[in-house]
Amino acid sequence: MRRKRRKKTNKDVFRALRVFGTVGFDLAGAMLLGFFLGRLTDRFLDSSPMFAAAGFLLGAAAGFSRLWRLGMEEVKRDDWH
Repeated sequence: MRRKRRKKTNKDVFRALRVFGTVGFDLAGAMLLGFFLGRLTDRFLDSSPMFAAAGFLLGAAAGFSRLWRLGMEEVKRDDWH
């Protein structure tokens, strides 16, 4: 049985742009926010860059978690069979 090909519309293009834009901003933003919050904590406690590194790693984990959820939402929204 052959599947019917769906014609791409402008709506599909804008949806793809939204998803790809969100990927970049979510991941980079979470890592930068974690790094700078860790850096502020390091300055406040007068410590080594331990909190900056930990903040960066936590931000990366949060960013990838958000990307996973976004991907799962897109898979559920489409008819992936």
